[in-house]
Amino acid sequence: MENVVDQHENSLQWIWNASEDGPGFVKWLKSNVPIYWISGLPGSGKSTLMKYLYESSQTQNYMSTNSQSGTV
Repeated sequence: MENVVDQHENSLQWIWNASEDGPGFVKWLKSNVPIYWISGLPGSGKSTLMKYLYESSQTQNYMSTNSQSGTV
């Protein structure tokens, strides 16, 4: 993960949008669905997003409130 660049400050906050028109990530974290699909063009920031989610305390907080244990 050290080869993946860090996100620009606050640039990935959209992933936490839990509204109906949001990306559905928060809903997925609270569900029992095993896969959340991330796709995009080369260089569009998929690895940066994954690094951010992996290192984010918000991800761990949502996962700890879910009855299902899992690994990010």
